[in-house]
Amino acid sequence: MATEASSKIERNRNNMKNKEQVDDAALINEADELFSIQSKRAACMSKGIQGETDQYRIGGNYYDEYQSKLNAFKQKYGI
Repeated sequence: MATEASSKIERNRNNMKNKEQVDDAALINEADELFSIQSKRAACMSKGIQGETDQYRIGGNYYDEYQSKLNAFKQKYGI
């Protein structure tokens, strides 16, 4: 399950990089960081499901970080 979730995140990341062909390194790096946070969160949630319940808390922190950075990203780029 974890591999499948991570694979979807990576596949979406790669698709966006290839389709958009954005020539803005800062924007690309910021979007990559958002994908990275989601990948880390998915890994934590997977570990939580497997019994490492403390990973849910860590994953929740990634959720909060993601939401904060996503909101800043949207505001910066007018999305």
